[in-house]
Amino acid sequence: MMSSDHIVFICHRGCDTKQNVASVLQGMLHSKGITCFVDYRMDEGTEVNSAIQDAIESSLVHLVILSKKFNTSTWCLKEVQQIMKIQETMSTQETMTRACKRPKVMPRKVIPVYYDVEPSMDKVKPTAETVKRSTEEEREDWVKALEGLLKIDGFRYNSETAFAWEELQHIVSEAEDFLVSHNVVPYENHHFGRQSTWRINMHPNYESIFICHNKKDTQRNVVSILRGILRSRGIKCVVERSPRDSTSNKMKNVP
Repeated sequence: MMSSDHIVFICHRGCDTKQNVASVLQGMLHSKGITCFVDYRMDEGTEVNSAIQDAIESSLVHLVILSKKFNTSTWCLKEVQQIMKIQETMSTQETMTRACKRPKVMPRKVIPVYYDVEPSMDKVKPTAETVKRSTEEEREDWVKALEGLLKIDGFRYNSETAFAWEELQHIVSEAEDFLVSHNVVPYENHHFGRQSTWRINMHPNYESIFICHNKKDTQRNVVSILRGILRSRGIKCVVERSPRDSTSNKMKNVP
């Protein structure tokens, strides 16, 4: 199996997603033995720019979480540019490999996640303020990279309606399926935890946990995540009410 310091790179705008989806995704992937790079977990004294560039270059899966303030950050836009440049290079290498019968190169996967934003250029293009802090060449490169990103199948995530763990599990599964199919992570326990975490044990025993919560405040975030974590460890949970099983918000290519 191939080894790497980081298998997944999570590109995100810290002020929007660091303390919610980015953190939870990193934890979910880590629990499956999949190492992630997130900039807020860097060791003190690390040279940030080179560390991020190296992590993007070495990672096999790039999760790009586009949020409301994502396009205000030149850092995020530069990361997307580097990620999409790798995708372009990989496409060229694959064409040359088929033509010259060279050994296959390890493919990469990009997974866009639209966190409270619509998957359209109007919503993700650099803001006027960002444009002021950049050159014309940089802006052209960013727009080109975003256009390429919008053509890739991604996920919509609405923080007001999504059950956090259930929704993020679809994204984790997408990354895991890719890594398993290329023998990067082992197949064992691959499907563990895939069933709905909303099934209720109507006759709980002493090993069960009852989660007391205010549905309106915590059902879609804290309770969803707690239930997912406990269930992944084989611990049954009981709650008062059970919503319908979550369905994936996977979307097809954006025109």
